[in-house]
Amino acid sequence: MILEVAGLTKSFDERPVLDGISLQVEAGEFVVLIGPNGCGKTVFLKILSGLIPPSSGRLRLAGPTTMAFQRSPLFPWMTVRENLLISLNDPSFRGRAEREVAAWLEESNLSRWADFYPHQISGGMRQKVNVIRSLMSNPPLVLMDEPFASLDYLERRRLQTFVSRLQLAKKTSLVFVTHDIPEAIFLADRILVMSGNGKIETDLRCPLPRPREHETLPREAAYPDLYEKLSKLLSGN
Repeated sequence: MILEVAGLTKSFDERPVLDGISLQVEAGEFVVLIGPNGCGKTVFLKILSGLIPPSSGRLRLAGPTTMAFQRSPLFPWMTVRENLLISLNDPSFRGRAEREVAAWLEESNLSRWADFYPHQISGGMRQKVNVIRSLMSNPPLVLMDEPFASLDYLERRRLQTFVSRLQLAKKTSLVFVTHDIPEAIFLADRILVMSGNGKIETDLRCPLPRPREHETLPREAAYPDLYEKLSKLLSGN
C-alpha cells in the first residue's frame, strides 16, 4: 500500500472544502481524480504533498511525494539539464546524477535541448521537464495537478501519451488531477469522481487495457458507456 487516507477533512475559516475523503492507492497504480472546479481536488493534493495540513482524518504514506504543477516551476537561470540535475542534488553522487539525467533526456527526446534555458523552449517542453523532474527521483508517490491544462490540443495529447507510457515502464504510483473526461479515461487505472461538496462519490476501475492510443480509444467497446457514466456523475444526474 502506497497511500491510505481515512476520513480526511479540510476547512478554511470554518468553511468545509473536503468532507470525509477515504481512499487507498496501490503500488504502480495510476489514479485519476476528476471533479468540477472548486471541489477541492488541488487542496487534496496539497495535503498529500505536505504543503498544508488536514483538519482531521488519517493519512499514511509509504514515503515522500513529489508534485508536478499546472505551470512548470523551472528555474529560469538554469538550463534544462541543470533544472533536472538539481532534483538529484547530491555532491557525492554527481557523476551518477549526470548519467541519470542524460538517460532521462534521451528517453524523453530532449537531449538536443539540454543546454537551452526555459524561455528558449516551448511550453510543452517545459512541462515535459516539469514531469520528468517529479518522476526522476523515483518517489513512492507522484502527484500531478492538471499539468497539461495550459497546453494546446496536440501537445496535451503527446504529453498524456508520454506520462502514461513512462508511468507503466517505471511502475510509478501516481495521483493525477483533471476535470477533463477524455484525459481521465486515457490515463487511469482508476477514476475517482469528486462532487462539488468535497466528497469522493464514485470509485471506478477503468476497464480499458493500457497502454492506450488516442486514435483508437474512442472505438473501444467500453468507451461510450464509461464516458456517459462519468458525464452524468459530473453533472449530478
